[in-house]
Amino acid sequence: MSDSFFKRTFELTKLSVKVGLKELKSGDLKSRIEQAKMITETLSQLKGAAMKAGQMLSIELDDYFPPEAVQIISQLQNRGTEVPFKTIEKTLKKELGEDKFNKLENIIESPIASASIAQIHTAEYKGEKVVLKVQHPGVAKTINSDVALLKKVAQSFCAMTNRQMNLNPLFAEMKSVLNQEVDFEQEVEYLKKYRKLISTISNDKDKYYSPEPYTTMSTKKVITMSWEEGLSINDWLQTNPSQKKKEKLAHLVLNLYCHEFYHWGLVQTDPNFANFLVREEAGNVGIVLLDFGATREYDKDFRTQYLNLINNVYALKKAKDLEAQKAEVIKIAVDFNLLDRREDQEAKDLFIELLNMAVEPFFTSEKNNKFSFGNQEYNRRTKECVRKFVSSLKYSAPPHRLLFLHRKLGGISSLLRRLDVDLDLSQYWVVMFDKELNRD
Repeated sequence: MSDSFFKRTFELTKLSVKVGLKELKSGDLKSRIEQAKMITETLSQLKGAAMKAGQMLSIELDDYFPPEAVQIISQLQNRGTEVPFKTIEKTLKKELGEDKFNKLENIIESPIASASIAQIHTAEYKGEKVVLKVQHPGVAKTINSDVALLKKVAQSFCAMTNRQMNLNPLFAEMKSVLNQEVDFEQEVEYLKKYRKLISTISNDKDKYYSPEPYTTMSTKKVITMSWEEGLSINDWLQTNPSQKKKEKLAHLVLNLYCHEFYHWGLVQTDPNFANFLVREEAGNVGIVLLDFGATREYDKDFRTQYLNLINNVYALKKAKDLEAQKAEVIKIAVDFNLLDRREDQEAKDLFIELLNMAVEPFFTSEKNNKFSFGNQEYNRRTKECVRKFVSSLKYSAPPHRLLFLHRKLGGISSLLRRLDVDLDLSQYWVVMFDKELNRD
């Protein structure tokens, strides 16, 4: 094992002792805040899986706990993680072997991107420009311990607010996804699967692209794939695209998600804008899909349950017996593990209100009006409702089954707000309940 792994183990052991002593000393709010600071400061220095898990947790728990508590975990976001090229080169040689490594030419030592799990470099292979995704050393070994420590932080936050939440499913889901993200062989398989799937929806008007993986030059910790041209969303917006082009991009994103979830049952769940590029050819806007580490599969039973909930929420607006319909929505949500049946009536009423707001854009489209994603009043009302709802919860933890799916939807919403587009969403409602589209 490497010296860095032993160093990390030592730091985590030392941290566990500190945390244990702090717990023995006191269980008050101040002490728990200090405990959380100890954990996050250590994890932010150790980076790796801790960073990724911390980013997920700070987003997911944003409305669940006091601002000072969430701010602590937020320290794990946006930390520089660049690894020296000597370390990257060592990983490449170990994973590929000397013969395959020597087939790579003109490796650019400065990375084009570096995140919590991996680092991205460019090179040439057989005369073609390629991308090298190289995993940071020791990341896979730290997932279980890092997630366990972050779970401890979240449990402390629960104690601060006198909440009785079962966080085990949430952190089990987080650990599962992180372990999947460090399996680059699995990511290559998802990349190949996506290339086939998007070819079925790509045409002269709707263009979808993804890199071609070089299977023989990829391993559990290295992915070699083709270089794909395109602009980041921010760079593309700097070109001052027309409103028509922005609407086209929005429709491409929404159409892709409808196919991902409602048709394929396969969703790339990382909402980061950096996971796709915008490519224009002959004035036509297309999307380049890049990262498939956080891909999740959703079986037909899960999708059917999800659609059943949405359909029953939509039925509220036409229900003759409104209270009976509300009760049906709550029952479905409880069965789907979105809401704990022990929550009080205030929480249940706010839950109904929040779901009504979630489908409101479709109501607008139903009236032959486009929904404005730049509508500040709607965004304000939604945020306020989420805050009130989450504040009212005592038993319901963030729904683990929807954790990554809703991260994806949150990312899509952020993008549409960034594009500031007005869209007719009625076509997507039809897609959701199209039996033909939802076949396996």
